[in-house]
Amino acid sequence: MKYKAFLFDFDGVIADTEHYYTDFWTIQGRIYFPDMPDFANQIKGRSLKTIYEDYFSCLPKARKQIEQALKAQEADMKYPLVSGAAEFLQLSRQYVKTALVTSSSESKMQHVYEQLPFIRESFDVIITAADIIRSKPSPECYLLAAERLGVTPDECVVFEDSEAGIQSAKNAGMKIAALATTLSRQTLMPLADTIIDNFTNQTPETIALRLDKQE
Repeated sequence: MKYKAFLFDFDGVIADTEHYYTDFWTIQGRIYFPDMPDFANQIKGRSLKTIYEDYFSCLPKARKQIEQALKAQEADMKYPLVSGAAEFLQLSRQYVKTALVTSSSESKMQHVYEQLPFIRESFDVIITAADIIRSKPSPECYLLAAERLGVTPDECVVFEDSEAGIQSAKNAGMKIAALATTLSRQTLMPLADTIIDNFTNQTPETIALRLDKQE
């Protein structure tokens, strides 16, 4: 197989949690930006640091309230896996190098590791918000993952679900397999190289074949 690395986002790709964040940020949008009905989708896939800088730099009290509410939510959250994700990760380790590339904070990921201890062992490299300066859609996070894995961007396949994440991978010059867990297939079609609903019945070879057919 010509691809040497699979790079995975976390929320909406490995864990079926994106709806928690959509609901959370929809509420925040209604409170602080009532003139932006699509606020939750606009910030999807971005790091908290970027969200705070871009939208709440002049609202320090709001930022503090949101930080506290989000920490409480993440501490109580469950992290159910996207269908087939655990099996696909296990298979992928046999064929390629793997990286988890998430905009999540280290504190949030600690809760993830407690609930899903296999996550730490499933990846050769883990990139979180603490490792980067520029959030998705900047390519920084994916380029950093490729560098740490010792592969080139054209040898990487990125699994993403958000527009910001897909644009990040595209800006990095990587192939994109989008999961239709957050956005519709119609929305994803012009953005990604291939689209899957989840990882059930998928293997590294089937993903590679899907991508090769698009070339």
